[in-house]
Amino acid sequence: MNKQNQDYKKIHEWFLKYCKHKSLDSQTYDLKAKFDSSLNFNENKNLIKEDLKLLTKPQLNLSTAEIKTIKEQDENRRINEEKQLLKELTEKQNKQIQQIKTDLKLINTSRYFSTLENYIKMIAQDYSNGLIIKGSGGVGKSFSVIKVLNELNADYIFMTTFSTPLSLYKFLYEHKTELIVFDDVSGLITEEKSLSILKSALWNATNIRTINYFSTSEKLDIPSQFEFTGKIIICCNTLNEKDSHISSMKSRCLFLELNFSYQDIIQLFYEIAKLPYKKLSLDERIKIVDFVKENTTEATEQLNIRTLIHLFNLWDYSKNNNQDFIKLALNFLTIDDDLKILLEVENMETSSRNQKWVEMTGLSVRTLQRKLRILRKKRQSAKLLDTSGGS
Repeated sequence: MNKQNQDYKKIHEWFLKYCKHKSLDSQTYDLKAKFDSSLNFNENKNLIKEDLKLLTKPQLNLSTAEIKTIKEQDENRRINEEKQLLKELTEKQNKQIQQIKTDLKLINTSRYFSTLENYIKMIAQDYSNGLIIKGSGGVGKSFSVIKVLNELNADYIFMTTFSTPLSLYKFLYEHKTELIVFDDVSGLITEEKSLSILKSALWNATNIRTINYFSTSEKLDIPSQFEFTGKIIICCNTLNEKDSHISSMKSRCLFLELNFSYQDIIQLFYEIAKLPYKKLSLDERIKIVDFVKENTTEATEQLNIRTLIHLFNLWDYSKNNNQDFIKLALNFLTIDDDLKILLEVENMETSSRNQKWVEMTGLSVRTLQRKLRILRKKRQSAKLLDTSGGS
């Protein structure tokens, strides 16, 4: 039995028990059609439970068409709520941007990284053994780590290269009492043996974190086991959280995902523009961010701090070499075509939206639903920032 069949069997067993507990007729629900092999057990279960709410009493006698209508009504209501949320966020963003541009001497990037900065302080001040920071490239992971550790005058080792589990073992032995920052080190969180070493370094029920390395094929010039008393911070762009080893490692330390919305990023750009950069004037830096705001959308790819720095350099180059900044910058700012289509169809009625999406992308409705969840999650982060204070 392959993994997909095993996963389906597991969700099917849960489904039958759930229907029995809720007095539902399991035959009225097409479980196979709803099951998504790309999702884990809990994700599938949560999606199915949402659907099954429509089958609970007193709606047991509804026809399939009536249930479909109710589902579409619920989805359309959610679309309208999302539309209103986006409108409110845009209005608040414009007000906040004007405030940021008015208070040009006040730089407040900490508003966007407050939780991360506190987690880093917890590591440096011995409140936790480790921290994993997940976020796409250029969102400020490494910058925040270095900034906070330097402000605390903390001693740390910054590691950006990695080869084998043995080299990791030796490296941890050589720095067994220190704070180590791994910055997107290739192979570190994808190789099973390396993950086992990291798990031992991060947690032990006895509080004695012993790391072992036993091998008949590789000779050690250091002990085959030692106690690690240092701290570990891992910055990564991606993380396979469905992997049991990754899940186990996450449970042994602090974990934070940096997931900025488009609104967050634009406001952060205005804050960063207040900081000096080469010979660009403050007015030039603000104009560059104005250009970004006017010429990008949620569908713009790789919109992050690195993007802004590249645009600063493009402006500087264009000015010094009599080139057209707008032309160069517009070619640099690329669009995610699928996300662009998603933004075009997201506010349509459910059936029209699904049909249009399939026609324009060739992708499934499941993919549409997954991308919508990701988009809503990012927008929610903007809402949380807005209600968290500290603006």
